[in-house]
Amino acid sequence: MIYLIWAQDINGGISKNNKLPWHIKSEMQHFVNTTKNKTVVMGRKTYDSIGHTLPNRKNLVLTYNNDLNLPGVTIYHDISKLINDHINEDLYVIGGKQIYEEFSKYADFYIVSYINNSYDCDIYMDKIDFSNFEIIKQDTTKPEFSIKWFKRKK
Repeated sequence: MIYLIWAQDINGGISKNNKLPWHIKSEMQHFVNTTKNKTVVMGRKTYDSIGHTLPNRKNLVLTYNNDLNLPGVTIYHDISKLINDHINEDLYVIGGKQIYEEFSKYADFYIVSYINNSYDCDIYMDKIDFSNFEIIKQDTTKPEFSIKWFKRKK
């Protein structure tokens, strides 16, 4: 299964200068709990913004840079090869925007945290198509954000 997981503000913003513009501990804990001991997929810019591999996860980076070498990371240059090499694993796509857009046609699930505020962002999730997805679960118990789980319709 392929999961896209992200957080966005009320305007759909996800990033400012390649960093999260908010610091919400409970939302970050949701991300950690969801992706821990899983395989995460990210682009090179997202990897650079984190600055290291995510612990307790298999880290995959999709990039066009053929010379990139990152310790502890498996590098891919082709999305089809990445998916085929991990066909028996759940893949959690964690960003950035271009990677979300490329994986959206393969996604089985979206896991979206909706931050209950507006932030100064320069990247927005404006090209992800939700029309073939339905909400299967919601968590509205957190004061600063809610979470919706979407599943692709059969």
